[in-house]
Amino acid sequence: MDSERRNSVTWVSADLGINPKCITLSTSFADDIGSDSLDIVEMVMELESEFGLTLSERKAANIKTVRDVILWIQRHRPGGG
Repeated sequence: MDSERRNSVTWVSADLGINPKCITLSTSFADDIGSDSLDIVEMVMELESEFGLTLSERKAANIKTVRDVILWIQRHRPGGG
């Protein structure tokens, strides 16, 4: 796993209070971690603050897995694809 992914997994695990060893790219926030919609909204707000980005409600509703978070960060940060 590259350092960006590792950092994202570490961030998600700290934010949700989950052991990073229990998180993979395909970990589902709802199904695997048991996060409810409020947990996900709070996580998105923290992501926006942490990375200085804005995520529309429609796009936030599509964040279901750790992979989705990483892809969102990669696509929306300065210089991202």
